Amino acid sequence: MSIVLFVIIVFALILLLAKILGGSHKGTDNISEEQLVLMREMYESLTKEQRFSIYNIYDSLSQCCHGNVLKLSQVLKQMRLQAKVLDVNPKEADLYFQKTGAVALMNNLRQIKDRALLDSILISSYGIASMASGKVNGMDSRYVAQELLIKQFGQLGYTEKDIDDTIMKMGALMKQLG
Repeated sequence: MSIVLFVIIVFALILLLAKILGGSHKGTDNISEEQLVLMREMYESLTKEQRFSIYNIYDSLSQCCHGNVLKLSQVLKQMRLQAKVLDVNPKEADLYFQKTGAVALMNNLRQIKDRALLDSILISSYGIASMASGKVNGMDSRYVAQELLIKQFGQLGYTEKDIDDTIMKMGALMKQLG
């Protein structure tokens, strides 16, 4: 098993545990230094701008999660974890987005050629989007999050079928692992 696949599995398990345990799993906020180092290795070849861009993708999806206090709490814990793993300061990432805009973020992400890494980002994005609740500008947040996910990853070369297949593969892998 490659290290990237192993890290994806570890990361997916942490997110799944957070979701199953209702966000109360202490490990979502207080992961061990060893786990953090392992997860950060996935992103070590990326520039700070690319890591800011990944964080901003997650952040854009998290904006669809304000309709349910419990889900919002889970998403905020996941966002803190993502910031730790990506080794970014959320305020700096937000300032970067404000200065450069969405086009620059997507250009940064298009430079990532490692499909396994992009799949991992997709799975993490899906985890956040799946927590959408309430309304965004009068529209159902789940619909908005789904469309945003499809649009963002479409710009990275994913078709809707690619997105579905990637999510289904991870689901099948999680099922096999127990």
